[in-house]
Amino acid sequence: MSGEVRREQSRLNASRVAVALFWDQGLQQTSGEDIAARLGISVRTLWRHFRSKEATVEPVLSESMRWIADSFHRWPNELSIEEHLADHWGTYQPSTQQIDDDLAGMRVLTMAITEPQLRTGWLIVCAELEQQLIPTVAHRLSRAQDDLVVRVKAAAVAAAFRVAADDVAAQGVHESPADRHGRPPTQIPGRDTDAVAILAHVVRLAAPDLADPVVL
Repeated sequence: MSGEVRREQSRLNASRVAVALFWDQGLQQTSGEDIAARLGISVRTLWRHFRSKEATVEPVLSESMRWIADSFHRWPNELSIEEHLADHWGTYQPSTQQIDDDLAGMRVLTMAITEPQLRTGWLIVCAELEQQLIPTVAHRLSRAQDDLVVRVKAAAVAAAFRVAADDVAAQGVHESPADRHGRPPTQIPGRDTDAVAILAHVVRLAAPDLADPVVL
């Protein structure tokens, strides 16, 4: 394992611990010292990985969003967004850790409603998603990746998903990871909501010319 991979894994592990503490104790009641103590590291080491206490949520948010970029990268020309997501997620079986990370991400968004300091990390992750969507958008529109139309469409889809995710999070989190046993893999942890339906809908709303099969 390379040094960079180890560093990213350390950040993700710290993020999981921090989100759990924020959820159980509250953001204001949890200090950097609390997070470091739970991890068994020094506070100085923690701050080498993160710029602030609130920034510790970013790796978990990124991990919980990874499936969106991956789904877009796998989108074949001949399928609509609905067909592709149904096909891709129909065979997907998330690991226990992935379910936990997805639920942790939903918890962060729910906390961010009353803790605006957490919004910065969420906006950073959404900006990363926007960049990750650009290659697929460029391919489906047969345009260069630096084309303004491509960048605007990618930004629109990422923003639409952010708004939809915020809307789901505003309804609260109502379950633990174990409660998802046997449920469809497309269901958002913490909510009885189909992620595939939401993503397909926001793509059609934000960029309808991307949603249908590509005519070559």
